[in-house]
Amino acid sequence: MGGSRRHGVSGLLAWASVDSATSPVAWATFCGAFVAVGVGLLLLPNTRSWLRAAGVVCAVAGLTLLLISLPRFQPPGDIQSPAEVQPQAEQIVFAVLAVITVLSSAATITSRRPLYAALWFALSLIGVASLFLLQGAQFLGVATIAVYAGAVVVMFLFVVMLANPEGNANYDQQSWGRFVPLLAVTAGLLLSGVVSWSVLLIDPVARTTTGALSVEAHMAGFGAALFGQRLISVEVTGTLLLVALVVAVAIMVHGKQMQEGSHHE
Repeated sequence: MGGSRRHGVSGLLAWASVDSATSPVAWATFCGAFVAVGVGLLLLPNTRSWLRAAGVVCAVAGLTLLLISLPRFQPPGDIQSPAEVQPQAEQIVFAVLAVITVLSSAATITSRRPLYAALWFALSLIGVASLFLLQGAQFLGVATIAVYAGAVVVMFLFVVMLANPEGNANYDQQSWGRFVPLLAVTAGLLLSGVVSWSVLLIDPVARTTTGALSVEAHMAGFGAALFGQRLISVEVTGTLLLVALVVAVAIMVHGKQMQEGSHHE
């Protein structure tokens, strides 16, 4: 325990052990997380201005409590030598990236304009990819930026710019009432509580890491398995995507020709 180096998510999970479940710091941490999640859900669009302002204040307070509680405490009895202590700069980078990811995710679901929501979503994905890179998962980090931030967000922007040019449809203007924020907050709190309590029940020994995987076992092994044993699956997936692209182009061209024919008539 004392000789293993833990950082980032692994360090936080190792800190939140079963022994610390009754610690005031642990409960303050999870209360802060609950407040941030609940108020973020309360900040859904089409809410009153005073509710959004109060939500911003509570979210900042919860996030401040979360930042104060999480990174500065070591597990009880876990004494490490100065050479084994995690570098402070790495912990600061992890905290900054986590704050950027959480705030941009909250801004995504609370933005009133779809265009701004898509941009905040892209920033959230960049933060997630940066956290993957910080933890040594290079493939997941690059794939997140290439697939989601580079393709999915662009598709969202095209849909936002091209869909409903004449305004919202009738079903888009209908409201589900004022109980939606309350139900969303309740569901978010229950989900956060279940996940947090599940983390607390994990065996502390199972949380310890055995060190980062080597490059050969991490990326080269993944590539060999993907393009070796799963080569047929990769080729079939690529073929399906190509067929979908060709069909989309054909449908677009056919629709354009039908519109031109109707105009000529």
